[in-house]
Amino acid sequence: MHSRRLVFISFILIFFLGCKPAIIESNVRSGYTKKLDKVYVLMTTTDSNGESFFYKLDPELSSKLTTCSVKNMIHVYKNLGLDEKKTIANELKEFDPNFILTIQLTSRRFTIFSNGFSHSRPAPSGATFELILQEADKEDIVWKAMLETSGSSYYTAFSSGGTLGKPEATVAEIINCLHKDGLLTVPPTTSR
Repeated sequence: MHSRRLVFISFILIFFLGCKPAIIESNVRSGYTKKLDKVYVLMTTTDSNGESFFYKLDPELSSKLTTCSVKNMIHVYKNLGLDEKKTIANELKEFDPNFILTIQLTSRRFTIFSNGFSHSRPAPSGATFELILQEADKEDIVWKAMLETSGSSYYTAFSSGGTLGKPEATVAEIINCLHKDGLLTVPPTTSR
């Protein structure tokens, strides 16, 4: 009995203390000097869980981009939507951005939890997102990043009770990376 409790406590400590909520790796085109000033952000997913996470990410990312003097419009696009492409085309025409940032959920990770009896269930424990930045009038990619989320930044977005978590850590990683790569002129005011 004592060893089960010790294993359980160890697992909880590793799960909550051993994970950084978001990690991002990026690459910017060599010699690229333009700064983000007006960006259309397209968040794409194929499932409702990813869509829920993006709807929580949307206002936080928009707020931080605005703080960095970047005009923005964000659209969450579930790849299964039938009329989405027309909506996106209309928004792009109306907003007339200089840049398009696509954030796509590429994979999710689950952890199997057991109650010590015979019932086990998978719970979301992380995800991978691909971020691609292009100038709106060109197809060339000027910046690309892979974002790994884990722990509270991803899991709380799907926690029971219908309460979505606040993905500030994920947004902070994105904003800080854009700034580090020279794509933002105003330093981010996000905290880690």
